[in-house]
Amino acid sequence: MKVVLSVATKGGTGKSIVAINLAKALSKKGKTALVDTDFESSNIGILLNLSENSKIDYEAKVIKPVVWNDINVFSLSLITYRDQATYLIGTDIQYLLKDYLESLENLSNMDYIVIDTPGGAGDVLKMIASNFKDQIAGAVIVLHPVTAEVDLSRTVKVMEYAEIPILGVIQNFAYLDGNRMYGSRDLSEYVKQKGIENYYELPLDPMMPQKIMESNPLFNDMSVFEAIAEQVERAKTGTSIMSRIKKSVKEGLIESLLPILVELVRYVNSEVDIEAIKQQYGFVEHAVFKVVLMDYDFKEELGEVYLRAKDKLYFLKEPPEVVHYELIVTPQSLAWVILGYKKNDKGVRVPISITDAVFMGKVKVRGYGSLIKIIQLYQSVFANAEVMERIRSKYSSLLDVFA
Repeated sequence: MKVVLSVATKGGTGKSIVAINLAKALSKKGKTALVDTDFESSNIGILLNLSENSKIDYEAKVIKPVVWNDINVFSLSLITYRDQATYLIGTDIQYLLKDYLESLENLSNMDYIVIDTPGGAGDVLKMIASNFKDQIAGAVIVLHPVTAEVDLSRTVKVMEYAEIPILGVIQNFAYLDGNRMYGSRDLSEYVKQKGIENYYELPLDPMMPQKIMESNPLFNDMSVFEAIAEQVERAKTGTSIMSRIKKSVKEGLIESLLPILVELVRYVNSEVDIEAIKQQYGFVEHAVFKVVLMDYDFKEELGEVYLRAKDKLYFLKEPPEVVHYELIVTPQSLAWVILGYKKNDKGVRVPISITDAVFMGKVKVRGYGSLIKIIQLYQSVFANAEVMERIRSKYSSLLDVFA
């Protein structure tokens, strides 16, 4: 099974139409499902103009697909009324998506799954990346000409965060009858600068509204989607590097990482004025920091240490009654913030900071005003490049495995 995502960091790019057309191209190569995960603006059923609704088998606890052109279609708009609105917070969406994906009939028996994701980089994309991480062939980025360059930069960053390969970039509504539309321009060189090989353009199809009415929202020229389908067919999926080393993480990582933490604390105590930092950034007096090491998926705690900031940092032997600030990391994100880089799916080192790691959700901070304070503390501690380079060179062989 191979999973392909149609993604954009904003709405209105036409990624749902792209998902439909890509599913059609893939259906010629094997059993294909089209899954709409845009709960807040679910419209696959509307764009296909399907009159039939999904059937729910309450005894088997499965949602049956609506079949369109040999494609199994799943969409919230095929379960609820077409004009049904949702008003959900993050945790609601997480629970709904989990139940939804687990309830789709025969999804695991598909050769290809095309997922239409919501605009943005929120909980849905993170859960999809986690649920299908060993089956994801890659993502197709869909851009609108007006904001194409900015949106491309943002979406590439999001895909790096989620560790999802990029199959290609599509600039939608790029031209009509040979004329450029909405100020579009050829972005092929800009796309290459982002390390992406495949760039495509789609026309503004004035007949698309009529095609939707006829339940056939397909482009006249399907060559773009056939090319992407070929890439999907060739794409390699399987157990990720992090999945393969997870057992070794549990068995020996805490002992391996402890000397690194001890050396960092020793460096801080010798090179950094703790009192000055506490006053400068407003840390509470004798602040207690809890550092938690979680496994890659943030599901299991591997260990924790406590530090009290007085004139120096002191390790605490027992958990204190009060913890002021909590820093939660994984082996991977700890390696990132120490080394200053992460490796992408091609093994290329990409610069990364603790700010990046926080906004990726790979480093979590807790405590009043903790986000800014922890970032400032990190920047102060890691400011001495010479000392940090000694630590990095000493432990790089271990940390590079997780980067």
